[in-house]
Amino acid sequence: MIRKSFGVALILCTLAGCGRNVEPGDTQYPVLNKNPQRPLGITLIQAPTVRAVFPVYWYADNSQGANESKCTYWGSSSGVPARLGYSIMVPLSFIADGATVHSKFAFDMYEPGLCGYKFIALFYRVDPGYDGSRLDLIQYKDDPSLPNEASVDLWCYPARSGSAEDWCDSMRAASIQNVGRAEQYRMPRLPTPEQAAAAKANGDKEPPAQVGPNTHSLVIRVHDARLN
Repeated sequence: MIRKSFGVALILCTLAGCGRNVEPGDTQYPVLNKNPQRPLGITLIQAPTVRAVFPVYWYADNSQGANESKCTYWGSSSGVPARLGYSIMVPLSFIADGATVHSKFAFDMYEPGLCGYKFIALFYRVDPGYDGSRLDLIQYKDDPSLPNEASVDLWCYPARSGSAEDWCDSMRAASIQNVGRAEQYRMPRLPTPEQAAAAKANGDKEPPAQVGPNTHSLVIRVHDARLN
């Protein structure tokens, strides 16, 4: 009876929003690292006709054990009530320097703190609608043999009306979008699979870009997929 009552109470608590993720101003909200040691210089080369946003995801790694109550909250995982570690997702910020746009990013941009925050992913948004689905823009591996410099290409096209950003994906993925979607978003013409193959042969880099501990530079090239 006690276990059943607890389960019902947990579900009601979850539905009512009793628990919540960490928010700015909370004691355990991650603090910016004033002296990061693992920077990744990012240069954005973006067509003026498209709008791409790159969310960065940080997670509280110390979400079990002694700090569980301080670094987790009751939420839902795949529709099932669950204890979740604190996390934040912030857009990658850029600074214009003449004709070039740079980002001040570091893998240790936030202090680990009590909750052990660590970098998990740098995403691009495949579908901005309804908070959209995300895919990895980069893939970090603790492999010193990975190159010092990396690059990646995204191809974007209009999202739903009113959205502040566009659909973005690899050129190969853009080239196989169905005709209905192309008509829905009034695309003049998306790249064909043959054009995607030719672009790859000419150096187009599909996400995710492979980066490692010695990678210090990443170039993100964002193209307009609406070929006329």
